[in-house]
Amino acid sequence: QKRPCFLYAFSGKGELQELELDVSADGLRRLLRFLRFSFGGATCLEDALEASTERLGQEEWQNADLLVVTDGELDLPEEAQAPLNTARAEYGTRVVGIVLAEYAGVAMEQLCDELHVTGRVGASWGQGVGVWNPTSAQQLTSWPQLRQVSCRSPVASSRQH
Repeated sequence: QKRPCFLYAFSGKGELQELELDVSADGLRRLLRFLRFSFGGATCLEDALEASTERLGQEEWQNADLLVVTDGELDLPEEAQAPLNTARAEYGTRVVGIVLAEYAGVAMEQLCDELHVTGRVGASWGQGVGVWNPTSAQQLTSWPQLRQVSCRSPVASSRQH
């Protein structure tokens, strides 16, 4: 569809990195640097949701969907989802989730319109849960298999009836 792509890396409250994806050689170098960025610890999706829903309010982003990739260990208050639900209603925004774990967790089930889990990532990706470590790539036994799970988001619920 040749739509633009904007990436957010998030961790604890106030820890948010942003990158607009550009498929030029320089853009791909920026993407590789961005993907190497690492936070420590917590998972707070609120800042990323706030930034992405603000972006959805801009005309060039109103056809956008969200892809959320996480370890699933997050707490997301309902009020943090309100702007996203508005974007769903006004622009048809969809939220697709990939959880790097065996179970998605309630917050991701409620947030996503389509949701997939990888299974036990740490066991198949080498050292570290949810982190592919290039230095231990020789230990890689298999790539995780995505498995779709049910969602409880307003959009997903309306499709099931």
